[in-house]
Amino acid sequence: MTLKQKIDRELNRLMSEWAEGKTQRLDLETDSGRLACEITAVDALACSFDTIDFVSEQTADASIGQLREMAESLSVKLGYLLEPLDVIEVDEQWRIVQLRSRPPHRDDESIGYYELEIRPGQSRLRRYEKHPERPREAIPITVTREVFGRLAEDLCSVVS
Repeated sequence: MTLKQKIDRELNRLMSEWAEGKTQRLDLETDSGRLACEITAVDALACSFDTIDFVSEQTADASIGQLREMAESLSVKLGYLLEPLDVIEVDEQWRIVQLRSRPPHRDDESIGYYELEIRPGQSRLRRYEKHPERPREAIPITVTREVFGRLAEDLCSVVS
């Protein structure tokens, strides 16, 4: 069974057990690590989630150069998201590479952007919204189930 098929099966299970207003966790072991996601809504066509994390022991000792290569690869692969991602920071001391939407989505009231952090052995994607005079806040990411499966496959293939 492919990762997309496993995800679809899990989303169907979560949808059948859904309790309104509750977040449900999707956890899947893959050939190269563990995919975890906080699902905030799911239906037959789409899902919303707070975070998507991928953890892999195979890259636990990755150098900053390898992390940067992963980040560059993901910035190309994830071109189907609302905004393109670009490397904005490389912290050699803590071995973290951070990508953000470039340019971010802007409207009259807020700025919205994706943030992807890649560390040795793990990656995490979130979306934030920033309103004037307020700190940024994490918001759910809503995508079709097909895009969610593709996103999971891309994270797993690059960060492993």
